[in-house]
Amino acid sequence: HLADVIRPFNGNVQVFANAIFELPWVKDVRDEAHPQDPQKLRVFFGALNRQPDWQAVMAGIVQAALQLKDRVEFVVVHDQAFYDALPAEVGKTFSPTLGIEQYTQTLASCDVALLPLNDTPFNRCKSDLKLIECAAAQVAVICSEVVYAKQAAHHTFASFATTADEWRDALLQ
Repeated sequence: HLADVIRPFNGNVQVFANAIFELPWVKDVRDEAHPQDPQKLRVFFGALNRQPDWQAVMAGIVQAALQLKDRVEFVVVHDQAFYDALPAEVGKTFSPTLGIEQYTQTLASCDVALLPLNDTPFNRCKSDLKLIECAAAQVAVICSEVVYAKQAAHHTFASFATTADEWRDALLQ
């Protein structure tokens, strides 16, 4: 989509598919992530300036979090408002912005990642790189259809949600 936006101004636009050049080793990271309670589902959310994207679906995420409160831990990177919006009685950890190596390790220590995006002109210009990173880290994904549903291969490992109820149901599944 971004190439189509730019091409009228510069015909020298080339699009390359996102890819991972090296798959990270994740088994040890997961084993060390929660040695006391490996039965907890670790849910990753890492975002910068995404509050408008998650606000509309947060009610569903909170409902699922409360239903799973003894079996879930949220791992939030950078977005303090998202962290604060999660119920106090749910396990959660917060990290400020991380370097790529620590970010990748934190992601790989989780089981599920949440990737909400509103359907906006700005978001339609985004790439699917976050979904690819999750797949490389062997992290299941719940995401919006915007950007992420365009590739048929994504449908084999991602769960798509639009409404707050769909986000709740996907997280409960």
